[in-house]
Amino acid sequence: MGQGCCTSRSVVEPVSQNQNASVNSITNQPNAPGPLAVTTGVSTHQPAAAGGEDKDFIPIRTTAKPIVFFVLGGPGSGKGTLCANLVKKQKFVHFSAGDLLREVAKEDSEDSKLVNSYISQGKIVPVRITISLIENAMRAKGWEKCRYLIDGFPRNLDNYQGWNEVIGDKADLKGIIFITCTEETMMKRILKRGETSGRVDDNVDTAKKRFVTYNSETFPIIEAKRKENPDSVFEVSAENSPDQVYAECMKKIAHHL
Repeated sequence: MGQGCCTSRSVVEPVSQNQNASVNSITNQPNAPGPLAVTTGVSTHQPAAAGGEDKDFIPIRTTAKPIVFFVLGGPGSGKGTLCANLVKKQKFVHFSAGDLLREVAKEDSEDSKLVNSYISQGKIVPVRITISLIENAMRAKGWEKCRYLIDGFPRNLDNYQGWNEVIGDKADLKGIIFITCTEETMMKRILKRGETSGRVDDNVDTAKKRFVTYNSETFPIIEAKRKENPDSVFEVSAENSPDQVYAECMKKIAHHL
C-alpha cells in the first residue's frame, strides 16, 4: 500500500470570481494553436526513435480511442523516471500535468500568476485548467494514434470527476500506475533535484505542503479506484532501481497494451 505522509488535510481554496475569469481564458482556447495550444516544450518525454525500444517491446495497436494510463505517486517518488523508461522502451507519449502547468506559469500573464500561486503553495490547480492543457497536448500528438502516460494527474477526486466529464469515453483509460515510496526517500530526491531544477516547489517547506496535499487529496483516488475495480490499480514500489521499477511495472500493465 502507499506510504502515508501526514494526517492533516490541505484544502484547495475555491476559485474566486476574478480567478474564474482567468481560468476561463485558459479553458476556452480552441484546439488550433493559440496562446495555450500545446505545440512545443510541454511534453517531458517523447517516443524513442525506431530501434530504441525494449527487446520485449509491445507493438502499438490501432485503436479507435487513445490508450491512457494515469501515473500517481507522492512528489519525488520517481514518476518521471519510470515514465522516461516506458517512453524509451515501449514508445509511450508522456505528459506531466505539473510540467504542462509550469509551462503556463512561466508566461507573463494573469493566467500564469494564477497557476503559479497554486504551484508555489503546493496546492492543486483548478481542474478545468489542467484538463484543457492535457487534452490539447494529446490532440497535438495525434489523439488515438498514441498510447499515453499522464503523470501527476488526477490530483484529487474533483480532477478525476472532471476527467470523466470532459474526456470520459473519448479515451480508453486502462487504470492507474501507482508508485509507492517513503516520505524520507521522496524528500531526499526532491532536494537533490532542486539543486539543478530551478523549480519553485523543490524545497523543504513546499515539499511538506505537497505531502499533506498528496495524502489528503490524491491518495483517496487510489482507494476509490481500488473499490471500483481492483485490477485497474497497478502498484509499483519505487524504492528499487529504475530498471527494477520498470520491470515490475511492465509485468502489471503488459496485457493492457
